[in-house]
Amino acid sequence: MVEVATEVYLTPEEEEERGISKESRGKARTLLQSQLARVSIVDGYGDLLLDSFVLPEDPIVDYRTQWSGITKEKLVGGLSPSFDEISKKLKEIVTESSVVVGQSIDNDLKALKMQIPMNRIRDTALFYQRFHPNRRTFSLKNVAKWCMGLQIQDGAHDSVSLNTENVHTSNLSVIIRL
Repeated sequence: MVEVATEVYLTPEEEEERGISKESRGKARTLLQSQLARVSIVDGYGDLLLDSFVLPEDPIVDYRTQWSGITKEKLVGGLSPSFDEISKKLKEIVTESSVVVGQSIDNDLKALKMQIPMNRIRDTALFYQRFHPNRRTFSLKNVAKWCMGLQIQDGAHDSVSLNTENVHTSNLSVIIRL
C-alpha cells in the first residue's frame, strides 16, 4: 500500500470530536491526511494478484514522490480506478478463508477500510517484536536485513516488492516458530 497526502476540510463538529480548542476552531479547518494511492496484493508464493493505482477521494496536495514513487502522471494521467472499484476487486481476492499477512497490517487495513478477524491476520511486525530488546517493532527493512540479509527500501516504496518481502519474512517466521 502506498499513500499520498490529501487536504480535508473539517466541520465544526469534527473539530470538536478531534479536540481542537475553541480558540483554534475555524482556523484549523484543513488537515493533511494520508489516503490510499496504490494497492498491491501477492499470494503466499509471491505471485502478483493485484497491483493498481487508486484515485484518492480528496484532492491531492502532496504526492510524496520521494517515498511513494507516485507522480501526478502515474496516478491521475493513468486513469486510475476509484476506491470503490478497488474495494470490489479486493472483496473478490480477499475471501472469508484468506489469511492476510503484512508488516504493521493495521495501517493497511484502515486505509483499505477492511475489517479482518484477528485469527486471519499475520502481522510480521508483532511476530518479530519479541526479538527487540525493548519490545518495539522492527521495520520491514530491518527484518529483511536481520533475518534474510536483504537490503530493501533504498528508494521510493514499491508496494509489490514490499509485499513479496513480507511473504518471505512471514514464511521465515513460520519456520522460526516450529
